[in-house]
Amino acid sequence: MIKRRLGFAGILLAGLILVLYLTGGGKIFGRLGVSRCEKLWKESEEVMVEGEVYQKTRKEEKLILYLKKIQIREMENGKAVADERLLVYLDEKGNGPEIGQRILVKGNVGFFDPAANPGNFDQKNYYKQQNIQAVLWKGKVLEKQVKKTSFREKLWQFRNRTADEICREMGKRRGGILCAVLLGDSFYTEEDVKKRSPKFWVWRDNALWKIHELTLYFEKIGPMLKENIPELLLCPDMSQWGYFLNIYGRTQQDIDNEFSDLWDTAMRGIDIYALAPYVDSCHFITVPVTPDGYPDSYVVSCQHSMMRVMNQGKPFIGGIYWGRYIYNDLYALLSPSEIIGSMTACGIDGYTCYGMNGLDDGGVMNRMDTHFLDSLRMANEWFSQVICLRKGEKKKEIAILFPSEMAHLEPYEVGNNKIRRLDLLGWYKLCCDLGYQVDVISNHEIEKGTLAEYKVLIVPSNDCYFAVDHAAMEKEIRSWVCKGGVLLHGPRDLLAENCFGIQGEECEKKPYHYGKTIIAQGEAFCRYQDGKEIASYVDHGGCCVAKYEKLELAQKMNTKYRPGMGAVYSFGIQIGASYAAKNIPHVPYEQGNKEMYPIIQSGTTLVKDILYHYMTPVSGICERGIETGVFENGMVVVNHRSIPYVLPEKYKIEKYQYSFHAVQNGNGILAGHEAVWVSNDTTGDDYGENKIK
Repeated sequence: MIKRRLGFAGILLAGLILVLYLTGGGKIFGRLGVSRCEKLWKESEEVMVEGEVYQKTRKEEKLILYLKKIQIREMENGKAVADERLLVYLDEKGNGPEIGQRILVKGNVGFFDPAANPGNFDQKNYYKQQNIQAVLWKGKVLEKQVKKTSFREKLWQFRNRTADEICREMGKRRGGILCAVLLGDSFYTEEDVKKRSPKFWVWRDNALWKIHELTLYFEKIGPMLKENIPELLLCPDMSQWGYFLNIYGRTQQDIDNEFSDLWDTAMRGIDIYALAPYVDSCHFITVPVTPDGYPDSYVVSCQHSMMRVMNQGKPFIGGIYWGRYIYNDLYALLSPSEIIGSMTACGIDGYTCYGMNGLDDGGVMNRMDTHFLDSLRMANEWFSQVICLRKGEKKKEIAILFPSEMAHLEPYEVGNNKIRRLDLLGWYKLCCDLGYQVDVISNHEIEKGTLAEYKVLIVPSNDCYFAVDHAAMEKEIRSWVCKGGVLLHGPRDLLAENCFGIQGEECEKKPYHYGKTIIAQGEAFCRYQDGKEIASYVDHGGCCVAKYEKLELAQKMNTKYRPGMGAVYSFGIQIGASYAAKNIPHVPYEQGNKEMYPIIQSGTTLVKDILYHYMTPVSGICERGIETGVFENGMVVVNHRSIPYVLPEKYKIEKYQYSFHAVQNGNGILAGHEAVWVSNDTTGDDYGENKIK
C-alpha cells in the first residue's frame, strides 16, 4: 500500500497519478520531484532497510553510513528501491559496519528540507545530486554480512585514527583544518561558501596551489622541450577539463561509478586560460551534454568558444567525444554533422576525438549505426573543404566572462551548482540564438585589455568570485564601461558591486513582467530599488531588471560623467539558467496564476531588446536553434533544430555537408542537424554541384 499525502491536487489529479503508477508510469513521479522513498514511507516511520555501505563518516558523536543497493524489509518481500541511496545515523563510537559490507539496519525515516528562501542552503537538492533520498535517525544495526575487510575500509580506519591523533594534539579547530589538508576531508557545503568558512579557504588554497604549480610546469617545460625538438607542437590534451558544463557523473545510470568526481574541473587543478601563453595550442575534449543531463550541441560550441579565446593567433585544435556517454546514446538525438558544423563555426583548424574504442560506454566506431557513420564521413569531408575556403578570424561581438573561481574551486556536489553552470550555458545559447558572435573570455584576457574588441560583456553566476582578488580586472571593466561598454549581470553579483556599487535586495522567487508575465527559473532572485526599470516583478516591489547609465552610473562609480559612457543592466533573475533549463516549472496558486498550463518561460525578447539597442548581429540571422560563425568572406550556419531552415537570399554560394541537398531541396534549404558554408566570394574554387547561380 502506498502511503502518501496529496499536496497540491484534487481528486481528479490524484486518480490520474494512481492510474499512471499502477500501469507502470512510476518514473513520472521522479519528474514531479517525488522519490520512491517518499512514496513508500512517511516522516518518522520506523523501517528496516538492507543495503551496502559504500561510504561512512563521523560527525561529532554520530557515525554516518551511506547505503546503496537498498532493499526494504517487511514490504512485499523486500522489494528493492532502485537507484536510490540512504543516510543512516548510528550512535556508535567504534568503526561500525565496514565499507563494502551489506547490513540490515532499523531506524526512523526523515526527509531533507528544501531551501527556506532563495539563496539559502538547499539540503534536499544537495543530497538529491548524490541520489540520497532519505535519512534514518536513531539507526541500529541488526545484521552484518560476513566479509573480508576491504582496502577502502582499512584506508578509512587509518584516516580516522590519524585524524583523532591530530585533533587530540592540536585541538578540534586547528586539527580539523590540518586534517582537511593532509587527509583530503570531504567537500565543503554551500553554507561554507556563504559563510566563507575555514574549510572553504583550505580547499581554495589547495586548488590555487595546484593551478599555480601546473602553470609553472608548462612555463618551464615548454622551452626545454623545444630546445631539443624545435619543430615540436606543444598541445597537451587536457582531456576532461571541458566537463565543467556536463552532468555530474554520479547521477548517471552507472550509479556505482566511484571515480566520476575525477571528471570535475574543480578536482583537477587546471586553468587552461592561464596556460595559454606557454603552449602552442590549448585543447580539451568536449561532450554535447548539459549539466542537467540533456544532449545539446551548444555545449560543444560554448566550450570551443573558450578554446578559440585561449588560442588566438595559434593553431586551434578542437576536441569531441564520439562515445555514447555513460550508456546514454547522445548521437541518437544529435548528429556528427551538426557537431562538426559547430566546431567549424567556432573556427577550428582541426580536431581530435575520443570514445572511438569504447573504453567506457560502447562507442566502438565499427559498431555505430550507419546513420552515424555516414554523417561523420560527410561532415569530415565537408570540413576539410571549408577550412580552405574560410578567410580571417571569426568576428567578435559579445564576450561572456567565464566563472573561473567557480570552475576551479567549487566541485559539482556543492549546493545547486548545476543551476549556476547552466547560467553560463544559457547566456551563450541565448546570444547565439539572437545571431551574435560570442566569445567566452576569462579575467586573463580582460587584464590584457581585450575588452576593447567587444561592445557587450555578460557576467553569469559565480558564487566563488570573492575567493580571488580581481582588482586589476575590475579596473579594466570600469574603464571599458566609461568608454561606452555595456555590461549585463545577474542577481547578487559581487563583480557589479565592486565595480559599480550596485546591490540588489534578496527576494523570494516571483514571476516578472515584460510585455507578459514570465516565470523565471534558477536559485537566486533579487530586486533593485534604484536605476531605470526595464522589467518589474508582478508584486511591483522593485525592479526585476534595472538599467544604470549616464549621471546615475557615474555617481555609483564615483567618477565624472563623460559623453559616450556605457550602461549596466542588472538582472534580478538568472536569465541564462532560465533559458537553458529543460524542465517546466510548476506555477503556484499563490502567485496569482490560477491555471497551471500553459505557462510562459523566459524567452529572447527582453535580452534582444536590450542588445539590439546597441548593435545588430553581423550574421543578419535571429532564429532559435540556428548558430552562426561569421568570417571575413562568409559564414557557417548550423541548424540545431529538427526542421529545415531557409537561408537568407543574399548568399550566392552554398556548400552543404550533404552535397545532394542543394539539388534535392532547392537553393537555400538547410536540413535539420546539419551545417552549410555560405559565401559571397565567387572567386577561386569551383564548388561543382553546390555552386548556385
